[in-house]
Amino acid sequence: MGSNKKIMLGVVGIGSIFKTHYKAITTMKGAELVALCSRSEDKLHKESQKLGIKAYRTVDEMVLNPDIDAIIVLTPPYAHADIGLQVVRAGKHLLIEKPLDIDEIKAQELLEEAEKNNVIVSVISQMRFGKAVQKTKKLIDSGKLGKLVLLRVSMKWNRSKNYYNSTSWVTDPQKSGGGVLINQGIHFLDLLRWLGGPYKDVSSFKETFKYDLPIEDTFVGTIKFNNNALGVIEATTATCRNLPNVIEVHGTKGSIVIQNNKFVEFHFGEYSFTNALKSKMYSKLMSFIPLKKGHIADQITNFVSTIQNGGKVFIPGSEGLDTLKLCRKLYQNVK
Repeated sequence: MGSNKKIMLGVVGIGSIFKTHYKAITTMKGAELVALCSRSEDKLHKESQKLGIKAYRTVDEMVLNPDIDAIIVLTPPYAHADIGLQVVRAGKHLLIEKPLDIDEIKAQELLEEAEKNNVIVSVISQMRFGKAVQKTKKLIDSGKLGKLVLLRVSMKWNRSKNYYNSTSWVTDPQKSGGGVLINQGIHFLDLLRWLGGPYKDVSSFKETFKYDLPIEDTFVGTIKFNNNALGVIEATTATCRNLPNVIEVHGTKGSIVIQNNKFVEFHFGEYSFTNALKSKMYSKLMSFIPLKKGHIADQITNFVSTIQNGGKVFIPGSEGLDTLKLCRKLYQNVK
């Protein structure tokens, strides 16, 4: 397919995250949003009138439109694979909000069907597009950090009672698949797995502190990677306010600490006066450099240009499946 063809997109699910996706699509030259689908008739009617976009009541009906090249699924997680299957069987490319699904067997089936139908599947993991984590990944892969020792991702957020009350599926474990780990922390878990590589063992704890919820609001998991490095994920929505997101990677020859997309610690080399001085300077310097964080727009752009030009999408469905598997494994190993 030539790179000048505009990719026609449909969206299924017009809940709170839809605004972000809509805004991202409208800034793109290579794509156009031409169809909306939602089970909520009122909402669908309002939104399609307001945006001047064709509305469909069912996915079955939507995928029959030959003009649609790809569909973005923004429904609650339990419906992701079911809808995804309708999309890929109709020969449409698929971009799906995280997690890929809450059931890894269904998620696996979705990817197999996509392969049969020769379509792209990608899972929203926009944090991988952040410049700080991309640089860190390169440094790990090049061996500059030496042998990996310890990785840590930390997410300490505040979510109000209103947040939990506003969307019924969020607090229903049958629909959300769990609490803070699968709903918010999965972005950080995805980074931990991407940076640390394949793993062989996990262990975890979870608690609910703030409201009377049937899901956890605080989760700590530990991972032993194949290279014997250890990984930690801390995720909570029960702090009194949002604190900086932290990503740490420590190797035998270097240490990196990222806070909200900025390098705040950047240390290399064996301990010596010169190296300590250099590291201090680097850390200071790097903390002033504003690095671009990964946005949903970056991922939609990558997805669209892969459809146009061929090649491999930056975050294939298989990556989403591996992160989902790790997520489920952590839940299964809660002490």
